[in-house]
Amino acid sequence: MKVIIFSPNYTTGISAASRKIEQIIHFHNLIQDEVVFFSPCVPLSSEINKYVCLPLRQRWKVPLIWNVFMILKLSFLCITSNRNILIISDFNPFFNFGFRNSIHLIHHLNDVPSLSFLEKLNAFFDYSSYSLFWFVWKIYLYLSPRNIMTVSVSVKKSILEASPSKYVGVVYNSIDAVSFMQPKITPVRIFNKIVMVGHNNPRKNYFLAIKVLSILYEFLHSDLQVVIIGDNVFELPRQLIFPNCENFITLKSSISQSDLITEYLTSSLFFSASLIEGFCLPYIEAQLNGCYTFTPQTDVFVELGFSNNFFFPLEQDARSIAMSAKLVLSKSNQINTKNVNDIPLFLSFDQIFFDYKKYLFNVGIL
Repeated sequence: MKVIIFSPNYTTGISAASRKIEQIIHFHNLIQDEVVFFSPCVPLSSEINKYVCLPLRQRWKVPLIWNVFMILKLSFLCITSNRNILIISDFNPFFNFGFRNSIHLIHHLNDVPSLSFLEKLNAFFDYSSYSLFWFVWKIYLYLSPRNIMTVSVSVKKSILEASPSKYVGVVYNSIDAVSFMQPKITPVRIFNKIVMVGHNNPRKNYFLAIKVLSILYEFLHSDLQVVIIGDNVFELPRQLIFPNCENFITLKSSISQSDLITEYLTSSLFFSASLIEGFCLPYIEAQLNGCYTFTPQTDVFVELGFSNNFFFPLEQDARSIAMSAKLVLSKSNQINTKNVNDIPLFLSFDQIFFDYKKYLFNVGIL
């Protein structure tokens, strides 16, 4: 079978979405399919048969005429190919239009364009009840093919609430060896050190997170260290309007996977105040590397938590959350670094590869 994968936002960084695409490429290589990959940059994987460069990174800025051209080109490939063709895309459902064997990969609810527009307005709103969001979400799903794949049960639930007619399968992101590979010399864990990982956008809710951390600093004073890692995090200082933030917060943008693991291994706590997540790979990696976690009590964090997880309601005020964070930090004094044997079955490579092949079989592709 020939597999054509479109990923207009693919990068060679450490984002979960890009690593999901690499996972799919690897799976089809194991199945011995021919893989043609369309993306803005050359993938790290050497398992593709052909690479085609997309002109633009932005998911919804690709001109409509170019989308139509690609559909016509794909139609020609399907007619002339002597092999079955499977179309897989993320972020842009237009690439799947009109093809029977097609899968649309949805990473999280933020895939829809309305959120990008609303974020520019700095709109902080309740994603679960915002009517405009749900209206555009339904339009987006209507344009998507019937076969949808996503990365967690919580996202599947949201998709089916908006569009019950879709067939939605869940295939978790697999955890590669580098996600929990300890360095030759295990670094010393620093108590009262907190790590946060995620690019700077409103759904990550950094405003609340930093407010909580500022109050926590009042409790702990010089004992608190915080490292924030992610794309565009150097734009955060304009949001750091709370006292003494520069005294305990360190920002890191470009970081290797091995350095990221070292940050987990030297931290006591992984903290997030995110409003929406699809899979949250850093949350998984932090658990595998021995961090306690302190996150909102939302479906995806509860679903994917398996080791030393603590939750807080998002509706709580910042001071109450900070008091809870102080208690969690006090519990983290006896933590032990996890190793490969601690990976739960549902995140193992063999299980996820099985789930992916089962999904392809259920939609009539395998």
